[in-house]
Amino acid sequence: MLGAGFRIALRDLELRGAGNLLGPEQSGHIAAVGYELYCRLLEGAVEDLREGRPLDASPVVIDIGWTGYLPEAWIPTEGRRLDAYRRLCRAASLDAISEVIDDLESAYGPVPTPVLRLRQCREVAAMLMPLGVRTMVRRDADLVFMSPRPRPLLAALRTLPGRVRAVGQPAADGTGEVWWRPPVSRMNLEQIYKDLSRVLAAGHACGPMNATLPPHG
Repeated sequence: MLGAGFRIALRDLELRGAGNLLGPEQSGHIAAVGYELYCRLLEGAVEDLREGRPLDASPVVIDIGWTGYLPEAWIPTEGRRLDAYRRLCRAASLDAISEVIDDLESAYGPVPTPVLRLRQCREVAAMLMPLGVRTMVRRDADLVFMSPRPRPLLAALRTLPGRVRAVGQPAADGTGEVWWRPPVSRMNLEQIYKDLSRVLAAGHACGPMNATLPPHG
């Protein structure tokens, strides 16, 4: 059948991802939004660059096991899901993120769990951005943060349970690694979210986080 091979390849991309461009090490992050929608998001970002418009206001990469997305069953229209993703990506403060979620809840009904997880990820990114954090990844029992200004981050994280340390020498641009090893009992996504919110939201425009989820990994 004409085009069958392309559809098989497309399905494979949706399941496995397509390497570092579309998801870390072919881990399949693209599956959360679908290949076609991801391409449209990428196309929109390229167009923003061409027109001189700002991109994602919070370019913090978070990869610690969170899986958040806007379900098709919740926002059936692809164009509206695309617009919602863009609004969330450009929301640079907790208040702005809350406003987007409230608007979506008003339009589409109760917020499902994948959207709450996406909200948590965006909130943590917004709180880390003023500290200059570029990435937050999990390496075995540690959470590793990359920042050109590691000292303020060290000071904030040292108020949390567990071990916090700077690792290695800063790069030429000052970027350094900060490692936080929470106690085993607190190494779950919901508790990590609560702990980071407690120490990072203090100087933020919005008050305590209010996105709560059922227990998760």
